[in-house]
Amino acid sequence: GNPMITTLYGTIENLYIENYKHNTTSNNAGIVFRTQTNSLINNIHIRNIQLGASQHIGGIVGYGAGGSITNSSVTNLSLYNNIQNSSNLRIGGLVGYVNSGTRIQNSYVQNSNIETPDHYSIQAIGGVVGYLNSGTVQNVYATGSIITSASNVGGIVGLNANSIQNVYSTVNIYSKGSYIGGIVGNIVEGSSTVSIRNTLALGDVYTSSD
Repeated sequence: GNPMITTLYGTIENLYIENYKHNTTSNNAGIVFRTQTNSLINNIHIRNIQLGASQHIGGIVGYGAGGSITNSSVTNLSLYNNIQNSSNLRIGGLVGYVNSGTRIQNSYVQNSNIETPDHYSIQAIGGVVGYLNSGTVQNVYATGSIITSASNVGGIVGLNANSIQNVYSTVNIYSKGSYIGGIVGNIVEGSSTVSIRNTLALGDVYTSSD
């Protein structure tokens, strides 16, 4: 299928989507490719979704460049295994890359199955957000599994430079890479805005150099 929205400037809410597939050579993949400042996604629920893109992949939003995502969910997320021209992929159950103060609240990811072939170029993978650069993640949870050879892999956020609060994860992680964590995989070096509070990780974490 095609993206429902390439760039979101306004509001989408009260929507249920089932059995959505989209594999693109574009940078972003999700129900919304990219959000902008003051956009709002509220009460959006997605079940059975399969995605592929070259840089940012998220169950709801590929690239969060502002706005809010609230009261929303993704259930049964998987990736295509033939993504073309991957370049520092950022993969998240809800949002691939969070920037420009994007807020994610009161939402969840269930039964995700994020599995990546060894040849993919990956920067970060998270059960909710791949790379949280500028924004907040609050009152969320994630379940499922991540199987990868990548580094910077977390049950909630893969690579973090900002605020995470009131979250839990039961995501099981299997990785051959470095910097793997039940909540956060890695912290951006030199970041002065990192805050992680009230978290619980119950998933298994396996790492191997084989």
